[in-house]
Amino acid sequence: MPSVAICVACNRHFCWTHFCEHRKIYEKYVDDACNHQQPLSKCLVEFEHIENKLRSNIDNWERQAIEDTRQSADDARRILENHIKHYRSHFEEESSTIIDNRSTNRDAQLIQLEKLHHEYGHALENIHIVQHYDRKRTLEIETTSPIKESFSSDPWNQVSTSCGPDIPKTRLGRRLIEKPLAESSVGNYWAIGASDEYLLAQEYENKQLTLFDRHGRRGISMTWHYDVVIRDIQWNHDLRQFFILLDRKLILFDPVTRLFQEITRITPYQSNTFRRCTCRNDRLFISYWCQESAIELIEISSWSFQQRWSSPVTCRANEFITCIRLNSKDQLALSIQDENNPLNRHFRFELRDLTLNTLHTLSLDADSGIFSRMTPLPDGYWALLNVDNNLVFVLDEQGLVTEKIDRFQGPLHNIALIGEHTIVIRAVKKLLFYDVNFDEERHRKLT
Repeated sequence: MPSVAICVACNRHFCWTHFCEHRKIYEKYVDDACNHQQPLSKCLVEFEHIENKLRSNIDNWERQAIEDTRQSADDARRILENHIKHYRSHFEEESSTIIDNRSTNRDAQLIQLEKLHHEYGHALENIHIVQHYDRKRTLEIETTSPIKESFSSDPWNQVSTSCGPDIPKTRLGRRLIEKPLAESSVGNYWAIGASDEYLLAQEYENKQLTLFDRHGRRGISMTWHYDVVIRDIQWNHDLRQFFILLDRKLILFDPVTRLFQEITRITPYQSNTFRRCTCRNDRLFISYWCQESAIELIEISSWSFQQRWSSPVTCRANEFITCIRLNSKDQLALSIQDENNPLNRHFRFELRDLTLNTLHTLSLDADSGIFSRMTPLPDGYWALLNVDNNLVFVLDEQGLVTEKIDRFQGPLHNIALIGEHTIVIRAVKKLLFYDVNFDEERHRKLT
């Protein structure tokens, strides 16, 4: 039987003859260095092809990244020009009636023109160019629909909505038409989420996450190292932490230790991106940003994937889910958007059980705007935002509209509930805090 030698450097096994040959290779390198001043690095020549391959990989990545960025920029330009063309077309169409209508007095003409002028500016302000660094496409245009004003031929006879006969009936409605408990300045993006005690808000422009208490007082701010827009923030009572949802990541944030933890086991399937999330007990539901939106169920205690629902169970082929929320009765609320005509979108609100069986369905009536944010309320009702038309819809336990509140000036970006008695609405560059006694509403329904 031939003897066997083990090289202690490379841990390979040789017969004695081949071991001696193996040893002589390195003896030659050392002898050449000592006797002929040859560098020992000559032994690395065999790795040059690997080095060149790694360099080539970076070069290929650079070329592809440049092409992806160029394509993304071209797409963003095209989408932006389409928005501008649509907004200008809307202005031209509406403004043509100012001159054509000879019966309108000059004061009315001036008022109509000024309103259209402000509407156009508002539409442009609501176009956001958002950069993404954790996605292949690096640039997106995000926008809300322009407000469609309706004009009276005699503006001096218009009556303020605050003096109208439709007085809100719910406790939330009655509170929202009053002065808020507090206002706090904040950045101009969307993401907020609330725990039992605090509101967590992204201030994208300042690269910060900031905590506010229920009285609107600004607390600690943390540097936000992910240079992306947060898609959703949800509080988990069992973990006592916030879920922060990005396009392709899920992050836990502990408001006590102020530590962030990326949940690496939770990633989007295929090339899709996350949009909204909601959780209760050991369940985490995540919805996706695309037509035919999928919904996934994650078991929080093990971070294990449980189930994925796709179209047509979640929504139809021409639709996508704009928001998803779970209440204390284990009912899932979905806001669903129809994309057949992007300039005349249709929405509906659906209540589902935990296996996505439909319990109630309601078409949402609005001339324009996007329903993309909502929150369950302690009295079993739901508050749903039309973020462009400054509307808050209050829906009852059957998913029926109880009232529409239209007393806000400017777009509404988001809504959240701190504990059981503080509603927070994120508007343009400010947070509005309202103290609401929902116990009174529950007592009224019981009696």
